[in-house]
Amino acid sequence: MVMAYDRYVAVCDPLHYSTIMSNRHLIKLYILCWIGAFIFFSYIKIIISVIKVASSERRKKAFSTCASHLLVILVFYLVAVFVFITYRIQGFSDDVRIMAAVLQNVIPPLVNPIIYCLKTRDIRKSFLKFIRKQVSVEALLTGF
Repeated sequence: MVMAYDRYVAVCDPLHYSTIMSNRHLIKLYILCWIGAFIFFSYIKIIISVIKVASSERRKKAFSTCASHLLVILVFYLVAVFVFITYRIQGFSDDVRIMAAVLQNVIPPLVNPIIYCLKTRDIRKSFLKFIRKQVSVEALLTGF
């Protein structure tokens, strides 16, 4: 958005470009973009909408649908904040930051298919049947 606006001003009003696109104006534009980009405001709207639902059963179903996604997003942002803070605190090794960044970028895409597959009743039943079978086979092998 900022780049498009920047190009618009450069093409349409080139003589006033440096006056219009001051550092102060750019900072305001960047802040506006970041505020709009945070999935946080949309989640607050979702939570408020779910709370307004009259039926407690529907409210529970809506929260169960959103909870797993919110958990993945929360982990993503908490790790990002952790990495950002570790740059401010001396004594953290680069390996910790790299590992956190890897977890931040690997875990959510791996967890999402599992979460959404287990939401499907047939897949969930099949998965639970498989787990029970594995547990019973393991119990037989270990003598429990």
